[in-house]
Amino acid sequence: MTADDRAWDLFAEALDAGSAVAARITNGAAMLAADSPDRDVLMRRHHGEGRVVVLVDEDGREHHVLPPKR
Repeated sequence: MTADDRAWDLFAEALDAGSAVAARITNGAAMLAADSPDRDVLMRRHHGEGRVVVLVDEDGREHHVLPPKR
């Protein structure tokens, strides 16, 4: 399974408000594959919107990246 597949799976699980995933993912967070070629561009865009970014590795590990303080 790719990191992109894992990110989509995490997104789908987070939609279930009663799930364990939804309990640990910030509402409105953007989930991105950690190895995405345009990861930095997407992170800047999502952080510009004030959103947390969750980077998802191929092995399913999650890295929560908060937007920079303004």
